Amino acid sequence: MDIQKDIEQRLAGVDISTGHATDSFFNTNTPLDPWASRCLTTLADSFINHNQVFYPLPSKVALAKLDEHLLPLIFVEGQKHGLIRPKMGAAADQVQLPPEELAKELENFYKWAIENSTDLKSWMRLHRESPRIAISHPEHVPKHQVEEFLETNHGEELAGSLGMSFADFNYAFDVFARSVQYYHVLGESTRYFAHPIRDRAFGHMPILTELQKQWSWGRYFLRLIQETPKYKDIGWMLDKVSSIRNLTQKYNAAWYDLVGQSQPVQIELLETIASECDLPAKLKTSTRKKINATVNIGAGMVSAYVLASMPVVAVILQTGSTYILDNWNGAVSGKLGRVSIFKGHLQWDGLVSKQKEK
Repeated sequence: MDIQKDIEQRLAGVDISTGHATDSFFNTNTPLDPWASRCLTTLADSFINHNQVFYPLPSKVALAKLDEHLLPLIFVEGQKHGLIRPKMGAAADQVQLPPEELAKELENFYKWAIENSTDLKSWMRLHRESPRIAISHPEHVPKHQVEEFLETNHGEELAGSLGMSFADFNYAFDVFARSVQYYHVLGESTRYFAHPIRDRAFGHMPILTELQKQWSWGRYFLRLIQETPKYKDIGWMLDKVSSIRNLTQKYNAAWYDLVGQSQPVQIELLETIASECDLPAKLKTSTRKKINATVNIGAGMVSAYVLASMPVVAVILQTGSTYILDNWNGAVSGKLGRVSIFKGHLQWDGLVSKQKEK
């Protein structure tokens, strides 16, 4: 992969399997993809930190007639927001994989499948039972290119050793091997973030940089939705992702921009964006402790120094001590981050990892 071109063009690719996995996180009527949380995180971060995100297509059939009703809902809605689009011009089945390469990938897949057999079977259940996938797969992938290879390379035996039918093993390995084709379709200048089932495919998958481990918008959305179900809405999340992406470009705050910047500089930029987008926030734990401690000893006994040095305490005390102590979980509007007395007192859980509070 040409990293320099990747940095200059800021192009990313995600696959349809990642889209279906993310859909399963929001849709309670289908089985959950075992890697749904990771896929949601990857998708949000890809959208925000890249100028353009593509999804490659599996076949010439899909390339000729792409039916959005068969695509993951997150892709359909993402296209409306200008966050993602199909990679046109070539499809996976136009990239031929020689038998020796298939043999290598079969070995990679089988080793991975042994270690992840339970999750693999859960993933297969989603792909069998989700109407959107069950209909789209046969239409978009009319032929599994690996089937003939498996029939002459112990496919039945390998499937049996995993407790899988040959049909399921064939389906899963076909998805795995297609990542190699997708990589060629996307091109070396496009950073391909594949579904985790493809993690072991020929070692091309992007490795998280230290910066990406330090902060992640996708991780913020995951935490927020898990803790507050009312935000479990694809449209709401994509509206926010689109706003964050626009401000990320305005403030030069993408992964590629913040390399080498100090953590305080990174955090200030991220919190500025979070505030301007009115992302749900919480008071920092340290601030809440000081507020509660103040209430416990009685607001009238608090020294003038404490109230002067932390005016946010005085403001919040006006909301009523009983409410704060007994009912409030610290959630506040992200817009408060733009109010001077609240600056430095808010946190967006999951956004920054191992953030040290002052």
